[in-house]
Amino acid sequence: IEIEVDGDTRRVHSLEAAVLNDGILARLFFPKGPDVRMDDGRVDVCVLVTRNVLDYARLAVNFVAGRPVTPHVLFLEAYRAIEIRSDAPLPVQADGDLVGATPLRIDVLPRAVTIVAPAGAERPADANIARAILVDPYLAGFRKSRR
Repeated sequence: IEIEVDGDTRRVHSLEAAVLNDGILARLFFPKGPDVRMDDGRVDVCVLVTRNVLDYARLAVNFVAGRPVTPHVLFLEAYRAIEIRSDAPLPVQADGDLVGATPLRIDVLPRAVTIVAPAGAERPADANIARAILVDPYLAGFRKSRR
């Protein structure tokens, strides 16, 4: 894939790139990654760089088994725009829903949304919460179907 962040283009061997603006998900998938925040005026791009199919399979097995996942990840910060292109169209998801295919352009719009929440509503990123929301429901269904 080819990723252009604020005019700087990189070409990497990867099938997975995440554009993140939520600390809980970022900490789950990339615990040693950047401090991803909704209010910092930037969007973080995390690209899973793989050398071969076995690298990708090993990461998936470790993640599902709850073992530490230490992939080679390219971290980029976007303050203006991101463009992701690929030789063949790849599916694009937004919050788990398919929304199209590459090529994709994302413009960064700092302070575009105002959120009102009670004092103390912000919580530190917790991998257990994210795992319970994202992974456990799928694992339960998978285990049931294998019985």
